Amino acid sequence: LQGGPLNFNNTTIGGMNSGDLTYSDGAALQQLAISAPNDQLRVSAGNIPEWFTPAAGASTWTTLADVTLGAPGTLDSGVFASHSVLTIYIFAAMSAAGGQAIIFNSDNAANQYCFRDIRNGTTFSTSNYACIQFGFAATTNWINSAWTITQRDATEKMVNGFVTEQTGTASTSIPSQALLSGMYRDAVNPITRVTSSNSGGVGVNFQTGSE
Repeated sequence: LQGGPLNFNNTTIGGMNSGDLTYSDGAALQQLAISAPNDQLRVSAGNIPEWFTPAAGASTWTTLADVTLGAPGTLDSGVFASHSVLTIYIFAAMSAAGGQAIIFNSDNAANQYCFRDIRNGTTFSTSNYACIQFGFAATTNWINSAWTITQRDATEKMVNGFVTEQTGTASTSIPSQALLSGMYRDAVNPITRVTSSNSGGVGVNFQTGSE
């Protein structure tokens, strides 16, 4: 009314809520109501500001299986879709003593697996096995292991593992450890199932809480 600039700072404006914005449409001031949390502001096709909800980012990883035993039983992923790279985490203890191992695609043929590992500083290797064994002894200790598998068409599957095995619960019970490189010899079928087994490649019961 006085012809000077309007100072908006702490000026009471009727009809606006907390967080509302104003903009000019070229003729008069317009009100843009506040939007939902995490919405973003952009310029519309009409060249005025507007709120929009951004699309969720596309994930490059897909959860194929998530299994936790509520009672002693077989620890098995079930069948999942084929992928070129798999990452597997297993935290498990066997219900009865036996070397902990994994097999793929329910395949426990005697010559389908070979691996080499460093167990507590000692190298061990085998060229014909019914599984990839990573338990150090015939115990029921809890073992935490992480596996990365790269599989390509018409090639054997490369398997890398990192293993920590419980040796007891006392403060002096230093865990055993292993670094393992292995191969699953099936060059035709991709890995679409993972099962924990004993050292003979046979699926056996694991303790409650194994996952």
